[in-house]
Amino acid sequence: MPEIFTIRSYKNQTRLNENGIEAHIRPVLEVELERAATLFISQYIDDLEMFAPVRYELQNGCQAIFLKPMRVIRPHTGSYRFSVKVMAASADSKPVEVSEVCVLKKD
Repeated sequence: MPEIFTIRSYKNQTRLNENGIEAHIRPVLEVELERAATLFISQYIDDLEMFAPVRYELQNGCQAIFLKPMRVIRPHTGSYRFSVKVMAASADSKPVEVSEVCVLKKD
């Protein structure tokens, strides 16, 4: 059975504060649903789960989901892999993972 959702895009809005001590990351996930559904989305940094799966009740069509913001302390260490796993609330659903690597360095 095909999935009822398609991931259209995954981007991270990043903002590094002036002194470079921390970076704020706001993940945005764009999904398209064939019908109204419940999705569970979990967030990761470098394969470490940052938030347990969060339940989203969504209508059919294409929509952007602004996920929980994250903060990285002392980001001068380089690049990070931000990812999400998305799963529909049905017994036969398989998780879909998307990721984006961001370099968090002060110029």
